[in-house]
Amino acid sequence: MKLLTLEHMLLFSDQPRRLQRFYEDLFGHRVTWASEAGDDPTWIHLTGGRSYLSIFRRRTDPPQAAGFQHMGWVVDDLPAFREHLAARGVTIHRDLVTREADHVYLYDPDRHEVELVHYHAGFASPSNPASLLERLNHVRLTVADLAASVAFYTEVLGFGATWLEPLAAANRVHLHSSDSYLSLSLAAVDDGADDSGPPRTPRFLHAGWVAHSLPACQQQLDDQQFPWSVGSGGSSARLYLHDSDGDPSAGPSIELSASSSS
Repeated sequence: MKLLTLEHMLLFSDQPRRLQRFYEDLFGHRVTWASEAGDDPTWIHLTGGRSYLSIFRRRTDPPQAAGFQHMGWVVDDLPAFREHLAARGVTIHRDLVTREADHVYLYDPDRHEVELVHYHAGFASPSNPASLLERLNHVRLTVADLAASVAFYTEVLGFGATWLEPLAAANRVHLHSSDSYLSLSLAAVDDGADDSGPPRTPRFLHAGWVAHSLPACQQQLDDQQFPWSVGSGGSSARLYLHDSDGDPSAGPSIELSASSSS
């Protein structure tokens, strides 16, 4: 059994159409499915390259937090994953079968939701090669206990370690699937708290997208007069920006990097 790729993210938004237009206007994403026409849909699936975003209208009763809800990873053998999760005592809190694919949903130690999906023969992830973006390639999260999170993602879900210092000294790790990765860091460190302060709430930091051409994305952002910044040290190898729902005080919610083929 193997994790193959980071396929999608689910986001909650108070204004799904606004978030849809952000990705359409800047990056050329297109709507693959929508719950209904008009300006107030319940949900929208928006495809960019080989990845997609599910944007759901946030409920207020019971209340749901806006922003990141879960990440979806394609796997090669979902029955094997089910058996493995059961053997490890991991609870699958939702099991879904559709015409296109089988899905299971579970939580990591910080209650970040993870979806595992396997497509039936003849079906595949939606794609949109006209988008400026090629695919999602990572999600960055903060966690309360780095060792516990690393153990969960490596031992339970089968991630490999790309960048893993001795855990006693490490504040950040990168764990990989076949062609994507997960970046985890201690919440207290990312939020600027010292070790003596109260623990910070684990949260989503940003999603990483691979661009077909980073200069083309930069030009599009400039043409739309949309603010962006470069990576640490002034490197232009990565661009950072906020989506239309983003909170500037929480840091950029999108990272763009160049495709290895560009």
